[in-house]
This record gives sequence, C-alpha cells and structure tokens, in this order.
Amino acid sequence: MQNRNKLAPLAVVLLAFVLTGCASSYQDDFDMLEQVQAAKSAKIDLAQAADIASRAAKGIPVEIRFHSRPVGPYYAVKLLESEATNYVVLDANSGSILTVERKWHQVPWLKRRNRSERVHTQNADVSLSDAIAKAEAITGGKAVEMTVDNQRNPQAYQISSIHDGEFSTTKIGFRGE
Repeated sequence: MQNRNKLAPLAVVLLAFVLTGCASSYQDDFDMLEQVQAAKSAKIDLAQAADIASRAAKGIPVEIRFHSRPVGPYYAVKLLESEATNYVVLDANSGSILTVERKWHQVPWLKRRNRSERVHTQNADVSLSDAIAKAEAITGGKAVEMTVDNQRNPQAYQISSIHDGEFSTTKIGFRGE
C-alpha cells in the first residue's frame, strides 16, 4: 500500500507529460493546416514574390520563406548583393512591401560565403522563375518556399510546394538537372 502511494505522484507527472505532448502535437498539426490553407489562398506566388523583392532591394534572391500569422500571410525574402544582405518582407495577398532591411557584411568569412552563393546563383543556367515552374510541374502543387543549396555539388534551388495539403521539396539543379 505504501509503494502504491509513492507511485501515484509519479503516475500523475507521467500522465501530464503524455497529455502535454499530445496537445503539442495537435497544435503543430493545426499550425500546419493553417499554413497550408494560407499558402493556397495567397494571391502572390513565389516567382512574383522574388520579382517584387528584387525591385524593392538590390541583390539576388537566395531564400524565400512563406509565413502565416494573425496579421495575414507574408513572404520573407533574403537577397544577396556584393557588400550586404537585404531582407524584404512583403504581403502575400497584395504584394505590398512591409519592411526592407539591409545588413552589411562585417566578417570576411560571411563575405566569402555570400559571394560564392551569389555568384553560383548568377551563373545558373536555370532562372529562378523557370526552376519554380519546373518544381510546380513535377509536384502538381503550388511553390511556397525556396532556398539555394550551394553547399553540395551540384548546386540547386530547393523548392517546397503544397499539393493536396502536403508539403514536398524538389531540387532543381542550376544546370537544369
């Protein structure tokens, strides 16, 4: 009987951990569903977001992220130029620019890494818009995010798409492979 009384608080704590984990998993599923619905309904597509950001700030788009928040869906675009990294946030429904921020490259290794990423992207045989179109044709979905993967050889655009409520990632090589 005394052992049973000692185990009761432990059982309560374990039950709390299990229920908290289940609630967290449910919240993650809800957030994912909300993200999918917001991405499907966004009026500005990924290629348009890259074009709008390129006109708002100098540089080559190397990363585009889609976010849905209570204020509405938006794209965060990272553009690289020779001496700075520009970050542009734009509304995914209207295409209006919300913020533009420029960060100067201060440390040599960051300058070298960003220069390499920028040069590889500039010299790609496949344009960003063509890579997005190709990824959408492969997945049959809507492209919502893009990153440049130049850490591996060959370099590639890594494009995330939504199709039937599921996210998938497609790599389109800079040389068209």
